[in-house]
Amino acid sequence: MGKPKHFGFARKTMACVMAASMLTLVTVPASVAIADNGAADTETQAMYRLYNPNSGEHFYTASDVEKDATVAAGWNYEGIGWHAPVTSETPVYRVYSGTDHHYTKDAGERDALVQLGWKDEGTSFYSDDQERVPLYRQFNPNVDPNAATNNAGSHNYTTSLDEHSRLVSIGWNDEGIGWYGVSGAEAPVVPVDPFNTGVVDPSKACVGQDTPGLATLEEATSHNVLSFTEADKSKEVTVSQETIPYLHTSDYGKPVDLQIELLTPSTAENGKTPLLVWINGGGFTNSDAAGNLETRLSFAKAGYTVASVQHRTSAVSQFPAPLQDIKAAIRFLKAGADNEKGKYKFDKNKVAVAGNSSGGYYATMVGVTSNVDTISYPDRSGKAVPTKLDVGANLDQSSAVNAVIDYYGVSDLTIIGAGLSQELQDSHKSAATTEALLLNGAAAAQKGVGVFDDSMIAKVSAASPLSYIDSNTVPFLMFHGTADTLVSPVASKMLQNRLDAAGVHTERYVIEGAGHGGKQFEQGKSAERAINFLNTYANTPVSNVAPTVDLSKGTKAYAAEDLPTLEQATAGAEQIATDPDHWTIGQTRDIAYKTISEKGTSKTLKMHILTPSKGKDDGPRPVLYVAACGGFNKSNPNAMSYLRYAERGYVVAVAEVRVIPNTTNPGPLQDAKAGIRWLRANASTFNIDPNCIIESGSSAGGYLAVMMGVLSNTTKFDDSIQFDVGDNLEYSSAVQGVIDMFGVSDLTIIGAGLSNYDVHDSESNTEALLINGTAFGQNPGGSVYSNLDKTAKFSPFTYLDKDDPAFLCLHGTEDMSVSPVSTMELYERSKELGTASERYSIEGAAHGGWQFNTDKVNKIIDDFMDGIVAANK
Repeated sequence: MGKPKHFGFARKTMACVMAASMLTLVTVPASVAIADNGAADTETQAMYRLYNPNSGEHFYTASDVEKDATVAAGWNYEGIGWHAPVTSETPVYRVYSGTDHHYTKDAGERDALVQLGWKDEGTSFYSDDQERVPLYRQFNPNVDPNAATNNAGSHNYTTSLDEHSRLVSIGWNDEGIGWYGVSGAEAPVVPVDPFNTGVVDPSKACVGQDTPGLATLEEATSHNVLSFTEADKSKEVTVSQETIPYLHTSDYGKPVDLQIELLTPSTAENGKTPLLVWINGGGFTNSDAAGNLETRLSFAKAGYTVASVQHRTSAVSQFPAPLQDIKAAIRFLKAGADNEKGKYKFDKNKVAVAGNSSGGYYATMVGVTSNVDTISYPDRSGKAVPTKLDVGANLDQSSAVNAVIDYYGVSDLTIIGAGLSQELQDSHKSAATTEALLLNGAAAAQKGVGVFDDSMIAKVSAASPLSYIDSNTVPFLMFHGTADTLVSPVASKMLQNRLDAAGVHTERYVIEGAGHGGKQFEQGKSAERAINFLNTYANTPVSNVAPTVDLSKGTKAYAAEDLPTLEQATAGAEQIATDPDHWTIGQTRDIAYKTISEKGTSKTLKMHILTPSKGKDDGPRPVLYVAACGGFNKSNPNAMSYLRYAERGYVVAVAEVRVIPNTTNPGPLQDAKAGIRWLRANASTFNIDPNCIIESGSSAGGYLAVMMGVLSNTTKFDDSIQFDVGDNLEYSSAVQGVIDMFGVSDLTIIGAGLSNYDVHDSESNTEALLINGTAFGQNPGGSVYSNLDKTAKFSPFTYLDKDDPAFLCLHGTEDMSVSPVSTMELYERSKELGTASERYSIEGAAHGGWQFNTDKVNKIIDDFMDGIVAANK
C-alpha cells in the first residue's frame, strides 16, 4: 500500500513505537477560543492545523495563543485546515485524555469520554449549520486513546476527500463526517522571515549512486590526497572525560548520588598509568568534581589518569563522612582497574591524591590515614567510640595512596588563621565557621561551640592530620602563597615540620605574592615540580603497617611550641612566572538548552561548554559548535574531545540532540538549530562572538553539521516541515563555516561506489529509521529509497545555495562506512556555487583513524577556522 504524502501522514502511526512528545495545551475558554483573531465582524474564523511529529497527533484551534505555544513546543504548523463560523447552533466540543485531543459535535460522545476520564475542555469551535464543507473523520485502529501507551493520534479530520481516501486505503476506518466548515483549507499567510531566504529545490537531491553526474569513487579517493607515515602520528596527548556515579548515600535522609569526573589521557594503559585522585576545595561546604579543570588537565596531559571526587559536605554531613566518601571512591576506582581488562585505565598500585584548600585537607587526611582502619571519634553524646574510615562497598580494595600533593590546604583545624591579623584569627573562633560546621553540624554551631572550645578537643584531635604522622607516612608535596589570607601559610608549614620530624620525604614551595589560588600554582615551575614529584613518588610502595596514632600531637596545635610564625612560614618565597598567552580553560556542564517530551516525560537536552580566558578583558570569542551524534542513534556530548580548540581561544559548545528510535527527522535538525540559537541568546554570558559560529561533526554528526550549513538561511522545507521551532526564534541559527569529517551528505549515497552499497536499501538502517521510523502497524517504514520525495526533504543538496558557508571536508580513502563520494559531491556542488570550500582525501584512513589527528590535518583545520574568524570580524 502506498504512503500518504499530504500533511506528512507517513508518520501518523509512529505513535505506536515512538515516545509521545505532548504539549500541555492552554485551555482556552469558548469566548476566547472562538475569537476571530481581531476580525470580530466577519462571518468565519480560521482553524489552524498542527501536527506532533513524535506522537502522531493533530491539533486544531482558532487561538493564536495556542497555535504559537504548540509550535514553540516542537509541533509542525500545517496551515489553515478550514474556516469555521464564528457561531452557530452546533458547537464542536473538545475533550482531552492527557495525551490525545478529540473533537465531536455529539454531546453524548463527549459525555461518554468524560465518564472514561477525559477532560471536557468546552466548546472549541462551531460547525456550519448550512453544511457547506464537510470535515471527514477517520480513526486509526492501531491507536487506543484510552491505553497507557500507543494513545495519541487516534483521529484525523480533513476537508480533503483525497487525504481521507488515502488514509482509508491504508487501513484507517472511515467514520463519516465529523462536522462542517464554511470553506476549506487554504495556504497559511506567513509573515516574511528574515532568516528564511535560502533556496529549497528537492529536485537537486540525489537518487542513489545512479544520480546523473554524481562523483565517482575513483574521483573521490584521488582528490587532493594527503599521505602519512607512522612518523606523522601526533604526539599530542588528548583527554577524554567521563562522569561516573560511585556512591549512593544520603544526607539527613535525602538520597545523594556522589560522582567522579574521570579524565583519561590518550596514552593511558591498563596496569601501567598512574592515577591521581583530585579533591576540589570548597570551604568544607561545597564539593564540585568539575572544578579546577586547568590543574587537572595539566596532570592528564602529563600522562596521568585523573579522578576528581565529589563528597558530602559540612552543610549536611559531619566528619568523618567526607573522608569516608573519598576513601570509598578510591576503593571503587581500584576495583574497576583490573590490571589487564579493567574499564578504568590505571595501575591501582600507583595512586596519588591531591587537593586544594579544604580539598588539600582531605588529601592530607587520606595520605596520613593510609592503612588506618578505625579512629576514635566522639559520638553525639560526646563519648569516644571506634569509627571506621573504610565503610561501604569494595572493602577488598585498599584506600591507601602512594603520595600527596597539597595546594594551600588546611592542616589542623585550629591553625587555619594562625599568624594572620588578629581580626582574621578571631574570625576562626566563631561557632559558625565552616570548620566548626564540619565537626559539629549546624545545630551544634547554634549553641556557640567552635573548634577552640575545650569540649571540642577530642573531635579536633581526631580530625587533625598531625595525630597520624609517623615514619611510614607517604611523601608530601606542598604549595602555598605568601598573600593567602584564607588559609594561613602557617598551616602547611606546621604540617611540613611534623612530617620532617618523622623522617617523611617532604617538599614545600612558597610562591611570592600568590593568594588563595591563581595561575602561579598551575603553570611554570609549579606545574613542573608537581609532575616531577608524581613521576618520582606516585609508585612509592605503601607500608602495610598501620601508623602510630597519637591524638596528643593534634591537641591544641594552635598553642604548640613548634607552631611556626608567619615569617617562618613564608621564608624562601619565590616568584613563579606565568605565560600571559596561555588560555585558561573553564567548563560548564549539563546546561539545559532545550526541553522536549520523550516517552511521555519532560526531558532536557544538555550542552557542555568550554570557555577559554586570558583575563577579564578578553574580547568575545568565536565558537566551535558540535551537535553530538553517532550513527543517528547515539548522542553523547563530550566537550573535552575538542579541548585543543578551546586552547586556541575558541569557545567549544557540544550539544545533545534527539536520536532514533525516539525521533525522526526533522527532530535532530531542530535540536541542532535550537542549540545555535541558544548560544546567540546567551552570548554575553559565555563571552561568545555571535557573528562567528563554526560547526563541526564526523560521520552522522557530519550530516548534522552539513545540514546546519545549508540551512543557515533556511528555516523550513514548507509549513509541514519546519527546522527552526521553539525558543529564541528572534536569533539566527546560521553558522559561518562547517568542518565535515567523513560525514554523511545525501542519505541515498552513503554507500555510493562501495561494494556494500546494497546494504543501505534496508528499512532497518539507521538512516532509514531517521527518515521513515520503525515499520509497525500502519507505518510501513522503508529504506531511504522507498520514498525518494520524502528523503529529498532532508538532503543537503535540496538547500545548498551560493550564500551558504564554506565547507572543509576530510575523508579517508579506505572508508567503507560512509563513501568518500558523500563529501566529494558536497565539495563539488558547493565549489560550483562559488563557496570557499576545501576537501582533502586522507590516504589509508578508514572511518576515522589516527591520520585525522596529525599536525598536518590540524594545521589545515586551524587555517580554515582562522580564515572564517578573520572574514567575520
